Amino acid sequence: RVGAGTHWYRLDLAAIDNLTLEHVRCECPVLGAWKDGLIVDFNGESRAVGKNALHHNLYPKTAVLEAGAPLAIQTRRVDMKARSLGWLMDALQGHPHLYLMGELWIDAGKQPLVEDLERYHPVTWSGDQVRLHYARPADLAAYRRLVAIRGEIVIQAWGESGAVLASLPLEARPVKMELPRGLRGLF
Repeated sequence: RVGAGTHWYRLDLAAIDNLTLEHVRCECPVLGAWKDGLIVDFNGESRAVGKNALHHNLYPKTAVLEAGAPLAIQTRRVDMKARSLGWLMDALQGHPHLYLMGELWIDAGKQPLVEDLERYHPVTWSGDQVRLHYARPADLAAYRRLVAIRGEIVIQAWGESGAVLASLPLEARPVKMELPRGLRGLF
């Protein structure tokens, strides 16, 4: 973690996909750390790289970590109570290099989506909890209808200046709608 958050990093990687056994090669931007490995941007998707097949998508044959240009990271906390993941996704649309971290509690009466076989997921839903770990706004698409009962998201904006988050409409609270008198007893 030495130097984390100070520079852009990339991993010159030759690896084996733990699911398909395909041999892959990339110069992948590094997003963060995960279970004794790294999370990288591999062809536009977050993938975990490391030696543990239970936790990592890619097993490294060779890997060289290279530091790049200086990086400025701005963070902002957003209270998600009574907000949907779709609201968050729409508010952050069109901004590159945004990453979401946090835990949300949702209505446990809903059923989680079936996970695919990949090892690392930026968004996980288990029972009444949704966890985000280096998730991007686009990663929320399958979960956009979920509404948080409580929880907080930390948004990281990566770039050369901290002006990105200041312009986002993240403080507006949901509009409280009152049911018409004739429908009140039904809900």
